[in-house]
Amino acid sequence: MSLHPAVADVSVIGVRDKQWGERPLALIVLKPNAQDTSVDDIKAIAEKAVERGIIPKYGVPSQFKFVNELPKTSVGKHDKKVMREMYADQTEV
Repeated sequence: MSLHPAVADVSVIGVRDKQWGERPLALIVLKPNAQDTSVDDIKAIAEKAVERGIIPKYGVPSQFKFVNELPKTSVGKHDKKVMREMYADQTEV
């Protein structure tokens, strides 16, 4: 997903899933002027990564969400704890 030319930043977190317990949710920040990018475009990149053996098939997110920014820690890393709290109710059915 981060390989897509329209993606400025991406983070993947786990969200609850009724069947599997947890599944990945991709939070994506697009570059300016890239608003016409679709989830299908991003998912295609992830599926190509599976074909190349870069990520396992189960690692392809079942949900994608475009956001304006990702929470960061004081040292500039993705704050996944905050993201998990923000999207705790984002249950996959």
